[in-house]
Amino acid sequence: MVRKGQIAIATFPHGPVRKQTTSSHPINLAFSRLTNRIGGQTHLESTTPSSAPRHEQMWTDKRDRRYWHRLTLHPPFVHFVFMHGHLHIPLVREEDMQSPRGRKNQVTRAHFPFVLRPESESVSPRFIWQLVSQCSPYLVGQLGALANDPCAQPVTQMRVFLQMGVARCGRIFGFVNILLVALFLVVALNKAEVTAYEYHPTSATTTSPASSEETDGSSGVTPPPSPVNKLLVIMMDGFRWDYYDQSKGELRGFPLFLKEGVQAEWVEPIFPSESYPAWTTISTGLHPENHGILANYMFDLKHGAVFDLDDDSSTSKVLWWQDAEPIWITATRQNKKSFLHLWSRCDVPFQEILPHRCSGYRPAPGIDQFRNTLNLAVDSLLKDYELAMVYSEHLDIVGHEFGPYSAELKQTMRDLDDAMYDFLDRMADTGLDDKVNVIVVSDHGMTWIGGGSGTVYVPVGDYVNSSYVYKVLGKGAMMQIAPYSRRIDTVYENLKGRRGFDVYRRDEIPDEYHFKNHRLVQEILLVAQPNFYLQGLQSSQQVPRSPTYVPFRPQRGTHGYTNMTDMRTIFFARGPDFKKGIVHPPIHLVDEYQLFAKLLHLPAQPNNGTWSKVAGMLVSAARRASSSSPGVTLATLLLVPLLLILHND
Repeated sequence: MVRKGQIAIATFPHGPVRKQTTSSHPINLAFSRLTNRIGGQTHLESTTPSSAPRHEQMWTDKRDRRYWHRLTLHPPFVHFVFMHGHLHIPLVREEDMQSPRGRKNQVTRAHFPFVLRPESESVSPRFIWQLVSQCSPYLVGQLGALANDPCAQPVTQMRVFLQMGVARCGRIFGFVNILLVALFLVVALNKAEVTAYEYHPTSATTTSPASSEETDGSSGVTPPPSPVNKLLVIMMDGFRWDYYDQSKGELRGFPLFLKEGVQAEWVEPIFPSESYPAWTTISTGLHPENHGILANYMFDLKHGAVFDLDDDSSTSKVLWWQDAEPIWITATRQNKKSFLHLWSRCDVPFQEILPHRCSGYRPAPGIDQFRNTLNLAVDSLLKDYELAMVYSEHLDIVGHEFGPYSAELKQTMRDLDDAMYDFLDRMADTGLDDKVNVIVVSDHGMTWIGGGSGTVYVPVGDYVNSSYVYKVLGKGAMMQIAPYSRRIDTVYENLKGRRGFDVYRRDEIPDEYHFKNHRLVQEILLVAQPNFYLQGLQSSQQVPRSPTYVPFRPQRGTHGYTNMTDMRTIFFARGPDFKKGIVHPPIHLVDEYQLFAKLLHLPAQPNNGTWSKVAGMLVSAARRASSSSPGVTLATLLLVPLLLILHND
């Protein structure tokens, strides 16, 4: 059932119809993305040739909402139509669209077989501008160039549109209305400021990604070809949201970066704010319950497998990594070469696919390692790689060992800043500045738990009988406990009401954690309250553990907490597609993925991000086109004489 704010596309055969010319066509997807701007999610519905009514059987009864809802623009009345998967705009008289006293009017053969129907009570001229402007980047200087384009062969298409739409309807409306349509197209193509691909995936409040029918960019269809700038993503582990502001007066690299770019006020982390789950969220746009990497330490009872942050042989198992497609796999599917260095487990295949070049995560501390990483990234972008994603854990290591307010951490910020300054120099020297979008992200923040912090260490082992459990996963801010089935109630009751943490049965875990709806979630979850640290059990059931069963090592900084300001992190970006010198409102970690897909013109997979939260960072496609080429104005003006010629024919 099609609801208000959705799209229905009914297919009415007019000769052979290829499947790709309906709901999977790129223009179709562009329409569906735009429809989300007037509310609701997208639903694409196609009738099969056998079930589709013939032209003479199709009626324009407004009450039959599955098949008809007109778009009104005064004057004239404009009705957008597909013809073999292409966009057409025939003119239709109002009396043909709506009869007095509800009388039905037959749709004649002047109407085309593929009809787009936005189910909305009111559609503004602004929406029409946006709709038409989807083709504007491809009309630039191309009226005589027939390329492999979604608005393919514009001359041929326009001639079909004009001959079938204007030649028939033009005799009804006459010269004046034809001129009005031409002027309308000129305004639409020049005034609309929308980007070529709008992504409207599932809301960040959903607990699971929508199906491909409900999430734009998720159908796997390759977006239309157009010039695409390269993308470099630099992840600095443990970069707390306020580190930059605390050290700004002593820095030169980051200020230079942001002078020509965008800074989010902060980025809200996921739960838990741990490395492996956050890395996967950045790469997929999904919450942990949807991408399956729930924590730094996990257990799969079915396979008897343990996931341990500190054990590469455990994290490299394919079974952990098949729930969600990361951005580099999507790029590889679209024949875009990707370079990844130290980035999560990019070296583990997804559905037997690997990126072109990848070295997975391994400990790589030190500023020299970071400088080397940046140089490798630039080297890859100077070649034919279109996506580079690199990682540094130097800041995180220092934050854990010395704490977020230490002199050592401030020195580390200066070292990273110097490396960034040299990186920007090299980008400018090699001419990559105007060809590469650079995004700096992090996975989580850091909070102080050293001397004077008031942190209380909670001995969870005092409340849990180790013989009642087969695994205890994690420590610090969060812990999962897997009791034997007959001991679940006993273990839970022994933990209830204890100071320093909240305890949840699996089905009691708050929805806002976006955590509980995955098969690997254990029966009991402990979440530490601020200023408390959960100590692990001194037994073999504890993961992680040292050979001597020491449950933890003293640190001055840690992370993993929820609802804590210190867990917030950063988002910096600059490049030809980003606005310059702005501070953007806060975003969520799940929102970053959509920018990656957008910038690379990749089909976004189902995700939990919210496009509207990040769209304002980008320079619009219309502004880029108008500033870089006069072709749009020329192309649109050429439509006027073309209309007149065909009208006279």
